[in-house]
Amino acid sequence: MVATSITHAAEALARGQVILIPTETVYGLAVDATNSKGIAALYSLKKRDAAKPLQILVKDLEAAEKLADFPEHAHQAGQLFWPGPLTLVLPKRPEARISTNMLPPDQTIGIRVPDHPIMRALLTAYGAPIAATSANISGQKPAITLQEAREALHPHAPLTQLDGGKCQLKEASTVALVTQTGFNILREGHISGKSLNAV
Repeated sequence: MVATSITHAAEALARGQVILIPTETVYGLAVDATNSKGIAALYSLKKRDAAKPLQILVKDLEAAEKLADFPEHAHQAGQLFWPGPLTLVLPKRPEARISTNMLPPDQTIGIRVPDHPIMRALLTAYGAPIAATSANISGQKPAITLQEAREALHPHAPLTQLDGGKCQLKEASTVALVTQTGFNILREGHISGKSLNAV
């Protein structure tokens, strides 16, 4: 089912199913971030080490700040670079409903607001955080088209798939651990560490 509607994709997420999504960086596998069975299925499908946390996608900075504690410089980074290819790693709020089987021992979460119209429409329609990771088998090249993602995951590609065309940036997001005074770059992507620390 390639031409799945936003409504059908949201319904699949609500059932705890893993779906294929486009972002501006690479294609991803996504599931409801509160559904432990769905998250376990995502790890299994991707053959991902269970010790490696997943990214959380939300629709905007306000939604992100309901899930994690943002110091002022992280808030400013979110205002400047979101929506966009930046994942901020922050302490999870105690009240945030995120499945424990995707969290590291330090209870931090990596949050991003994607800049792709289909993904933003899905996040708005679904209204809850979505756990995601690149749509490939762990260690393999990320997919920048839906066809590449389907071929990488064959024969286990999710039935529900959103086709957003070729990814614009073709590389994963920059991942930055938020410290008390700045940012520790864990993975540099389209946004440079220098640009981020200029905040």
